Amino acid sequence: MSPLRALPTLVQDRGNGPPLLLLHGVMVHAVTWRLLVEPLAANHRVITVDLPGCGSAPKDPAAPRDARSLAAGAAALLDQLGIEQATIVGHSLGAVVALQLALDHPSRVQRLVLLAPATFPRKSQRALHRALGFGTVRRLGAAALRAQRDRVMRASLRYHGRRCTAEEVATYGAPLGEPGGAECMLDLAASVFRPAELSALVHGLRARPPAVPALVLGAWGDPLVAPLGVQRHAGLLPNSRVCFIDDAGHALQVDQPARVLQAMQHFLAAT
Repeated sequence: MSPLRALPTLVQDRGNGPPLLLLHGVMVHAVTWRLLVEPLAANHRVITVDLPGCGSAPKDPAAPRDARSLAAGAAALLDQLGIEQATIVGHSLGAVVALQLALDHPSRVQRLVLLAPATFPRKSQRALHRALGFGTVRRLGAAALRAQRDRVMRASLRYHGRRCTAEEVATYGAPLGEPGGAECMLDLAASVFRPAELSALVHGLRARPPAVPALVLGAWGDPLVAPLGVQRHAGLLPNSRVCFIDDAGHALQVDQPARVLQAMQHFLAAT
């Protein structure tokens, strides 16, 4: 399979300096980084993308969406941009792709920054991921997403201490209303979060742990990834630092952008 089939869509390429490639999670797209791009671009080249089938990306039902294909697509994008090596920043599902990129294409990764990495999801999430493995469940889920996307987005955008705004609901929900949009989003979740795929990734990381510096950020209030699941990454990444952000949920880059930015800037300066 050509890596171009899983090539992410470039959204922003801002600033100058050491490159940062930002990979979003499921049910959202590159807009999730909106509060971090400008301050990070003061000292770095900041690249945001939409993963295949998300946001502004084409809604191709045949495009591969497993983590290995997405990692290969990210490496191909770096080639297109003339970037030999970058710091890979991933949130949730994007953090899983970042880990796969470090495992499969280690020469392309200078550092890792993982926000609420979904490598070890909570039990309730694992049950959902198993259900998404069935095509009938995905088809019914896609129909529900299209019919009730505003309601689904309000439930999915789990911010800490506040409800998502109508603008956020509209922004994130719009791609789900496009032909194939809901199907692509559920296929993405089903492919990356397939239990066998996550197990293979963890086994690979234990066998060949990336030596690059890594910052792993979790949130005490995350309803999707438990603190223990975040902490377990220390056993996979020998040169890692694990930190937790107070007063934040799963989308900690939106809940506490200043604290996340401070942690990232300190890490990038020190490594």
